Amino acid sequence: MILDSVNILSHLARVSKEFYEPIHRLSLYTSFKRLFKHSEPIIRSKTCNLLGNLCRHNPYFYDQLLKHSLIQNAIDCCFDTDSATRKFACFALGNAGFHNDKLY
Repeated sequence: MILDSVNILSHLARVSKEFYEPIHRLSLYTSFKRLFKHSEPIIRSKTCNLLGNLCRHNPYFYDQLLKHSLIQNAIDCCFDTDSATRKFACFALGNAGFHNDKLY
């Protein structure tokens, strides 16, 4: 169930920035923090992928990422034991830094 939800949100965010506001209204930021630390590596990696897709089109989520320390969670995932989690953490951070320097 968790994995399906993360995958759906990630897909919507990847497809179009038009889904950003509805995703934001769900106010799942605290849940995202927990998912970055989930015991299952697939959940951690997919959460990193989701974060990258939330930063794909524009800086819409930057304030929330800062407010909830989600960038720090992605940085921490760069040191994960799981290679997929590390890969998607790097993807997320790359996208997060693309639109402007607010998250630096």
